[in-house]
Amino acid sequence: MSFLPIGFAECSATFTIPGNSGPAQVVTGHDVSGLATSLAVIDAINDGWDATVPLTNWLSSAVTLVALDVRWQAAAGDAVSISRTVSQTGAVGGAMLPPQVCYLLQKISGFAGRKNRGRMYLPGVQEDTVNDGGLVVGATLVNLAATAAAALSNWGTSGAELVILHTDPADTPRPVVELAPAPVVATQRRRLR
Repeated sequence: MSFLPIGFAECSATFTIPGNSGPAQVVTGHDVSGLATSLAVIDAINDGWDATVPLTNWLSSAVTLVALDVRWQAAAGDAVSISRTVSQTGAVGGAMLPPQVCYLLQKISGFAGRKNRGRMYLPGVQEDTVNDGGLVVGATLVNLAATAAAALSNWGTSGAELVILHTDPADTPRPVVELAPAPVVATQRRRLR
């Protein structure tokens, strides 16, 4: 779990996936220091997911974004928990690859070093969008890049700028300047802790 300085939030977006694999979680950090209420925070974070062309538009129709759970450090003390039920179903029909195969969106901060990079795994890769070598084919990569850029912009203009959070309180959260899809799909392993 990331350390949350005052004015920052962490969102866990929950996606349903078919079968017994359970839900998938996509975690993002946000600078919400300009927002004053929990409703404003959840609305601003939702704006990035609920864009004109949402990120779910490039995911399998078997996957649905169902909830946003946010921890917001409004002031000193305990973080405020905020939840919202949403319903954004993927728009790409056809067979889905195994649930651990995801689109990888790289969070680029413009600062050097491993701790100043991040990644997001988006579940629900449709079989026809990837070749046998795992490369994202056709216009899917271009469309995903444009949609990721729009989501990043929406988060910024709504007051929930995307940031890379850290576990060490001494590290400053870094603003994400680019959300770049990798040309090859990635696998997200399940971790037992």
